[in-house]
Amino acid sequence: DRLVTGVQTCALPISVEVSAAIQDRAGNRPEDAISFGFATAIPQLTDTVPPADSTDVSVDVDLRAIFDAPLLTAALGADAVQVLGEGVRLDLEDPGTVFINNDSTLSFEVAEGLEPGTQYEVILTGRLAGPLRAVNDGDFSWRFSTPVPRMESVFPASRPVDVSPA
Repeated sequence: DRLVTGVQTCALPISVEVSAAIQDRAGNRPEDAISFGFATAIPQLTDTVPPADSTDVSVDVDLRAIFDAPLLTAALGADAVQVLGEGVRLDLEDPGTVFINNDSTLSFEVAEGLEPGTQYEVILTGRLAGPLRAVNDGDFSWRFSTPVPRMESVFPASRPVDVSPA
């Protein structure tokens, strides 16, 4: 019995065929080749930080995408993660996107940080979840916004006050 390890497959259909030329220790051989197939799970986006459609997100938040299965780390290239601020693509912090939790969570930050009163969209390539996701369902995405700052108080007081020049 042998187990193939070290091959990361994500949402891939896999076929295994055992040749009729292979025999066991007693010399027994199948009359025909034996084959079977299976597919690994297609990772699904289960949670995001900040949550999708949030409107009061702190400008200090670390962006995360949490999946229910490991992602295809080989698909993490320059265009794998995009963050748009008001429709404009923003640069990510170096070293860029980081996998955590056994490759099922992506963590990333905008290089210049988030700005108050801004609408954001995060787009993750569907290739991170394997070729079946990329072809059938496309990219992952979610939106959020940071609040517009509100004036809490003013100084001096907002009522008319005689102020003498210095």
